[in-house]
Amino acid sequence: MSPPSRSESESANLHRTGIIHRFDYVSTHVGGVEHWSNRVLHLLRALGFWAAIVLPFLHIPLLLSGLTTEAEVIAFALLVTANIIAIRLGMDHRRA
Repeated sequence: MSPPSRSESESANLHRTGIIHRFDYVSTHVGGVEHWSNRVLHLLRALGFWAAIVLPFLHIPLLLSGLTTEAEVIAFALLVTANIIAIRLGMDHRRA
């Protein structure tokens, strides 16, 4: 039997130090970047979906007050903008 080649020796050393096992643990238990990006995207879609449902209820008090001050008009415009963003963000929730 021939002596182990350098690549076999390096491979055995990596297994002995646990580097391969740590990498396997991270790739199987923690997940890769794609896994986490999918989870974050799913979370953002869910938040957008529910925000699009809840935000219109915040419009009601502003509309009932008549939007008499500049601050109320700005707040209303920001709420409408946030609602549009939430609708767009949550549009594909539960479809993917």
